[in-house]
Amino acid sequence: MEISLILIFFSFSCAKHTPMPSIAGKWTGSYQFMNYDYDFMMNFELLEDGNLIVRDDPNEPDRITGTGLWRLENTFFEASIWYYDDPMDVFYYHAQMNGDRTHLESGKWGVYPSVDNGGTWKMTKK
Repeated sequence: MEISLILIFFSFSCAKHTPMPSIAGKWTGSYQFMNYDYDFMMNFELLEDGNLIVRDDPNEPDRITGTGLWRLENTFFEASIWYYDDPMDVFYYHAQMNGDRTHLESGKWGVYPSVDNGGTWKMTKK
């Protein structure tokens, strides 16, 4: 009996755990304003340290237009962003991460602390 318990413990302690892939990197997607049926392009660069860079100028796609902070809790993604053209407001983003961690879906955004006064958004990892 003791040997079987030791073997069971040993097999669990030696089991290989596959780490979740990092979501840091470049993401591309779009956002919409409430009641406005048009997609605006938006790109995030999620940095490993929890910072993010926003690029959403269609005329200058490499220009940084805002910065912020992000975090992922299980499948819940949230970010707080300060846009350079509107530095007095903090924009708050929520979304669900899909299972393979390549899509942010069902996103909502708004002026902090609400995500219900802005619109919707979605992104795909590049």
